[in-house]
Amino acid sequence: MSGTKEKPSIIVSRECPLIVSGTGDCREYNYVVLEKGAYIRILDGSKFSVETLTREIPESGIRIFEAESQSYEQDDIYNGFDIIVAGRDGAKGDNGGDGGDGSQGGNGGWGAPGGNGLPLNQDFDLIVNNLQFDLNVYYGGGKGGQGGNGGNGEGAVGGYGGDGGIGGDGGDQSDFTLTVTCSGASESAYVCKVTNAVSPGGKGGQGGIGGTPNPASGSTNGSRGTDGSSGGKGTVILNGKEVE
Repeated sequence: MSGTKEKPSIIVSRECPLIVSGTGDCREYNYVVLEKGAYIRILDGSKFSVETLTREIPESGIRIFEAESQSYEQDDIYNGFDIIVAGRDGAKGDNGGDGGDGSQGGNGGWGAPGGNGLPLNQDFDLIVNNLQFDLNVYYGGGKGGQGGNGGNGEGAVGGYGGDGGIGGDGGDQSDFTLTVTCSGASESAYVCKVTNAVSPGGKGGQGGIGGTPNPASGSTNGSRGTDGSSGGKGTVILNGKEVE
C-alpha cells in the first residue's frame, strides 16, 4: 500500500547501542541485527516490536542502517542482557567538599544523597516475531544512585571527615507488567529468557577522612552513608505464561 510506511532495519553494535528514550525514537523495526555484546536499552514508552531479531546481517537486499553512536553509561548490573526494559537509574550524589586549611582545620562537607531510580511508569509490550538466537531480557525499575562521598577534613589540627551521602532507592516496578511475545522461541531451538529483577538501591557514599591526627583535635573520619532500599518487582508474562 502506498500509504504504509516501511519499517526500518538497523545494526546495533557494542560501541553503538540502541537507546529508546524519547517520544521521537523509533519503536517498530523490520530487521534488527544485534551483534555480540550489543544491547537495546528501553527507558520509556509502552511498546517495542521487531519483525526479525538476529545476529547475522541478512543476505537479501534489505536496506539496513547502523545505530548512531550515543553516549550512555550502562551500569554493570545490566551486563549480559540483550534487551533491557527498565526505568532510568538514579544519579550519583555529589561528593562533599574538603575542609579548608587553618589552625583548627575545616570539616569536610557531607556527601549528597544519590538519586532514586525511576520505574518504567506503565505496562509494556515487547514483541519479537522471528527470533533467531537465544534472547536474554532484563525487566525492572531503575537502580538507585550511589551517595556522594564525604569530604576530607584538612588543617594542622584537622577537621572532621564529612559523612557519606545515603544511596538512592531502586525504582518500584510492582504496579506494572511486561508482556513478552517471542514467536519462534517455543517452536525452535532458540530460547527467550526474561529476568524479572528487584531494582537495587544505590550504595551509600564513603565517609571523608579526618584531618591530620592530633590528640587535641579529636578529629574523626566521617561515617559511610546508608544504602538505598530496593524497589519491588513487576509482573512478567512470557508467551502467555507468568514468569516468577
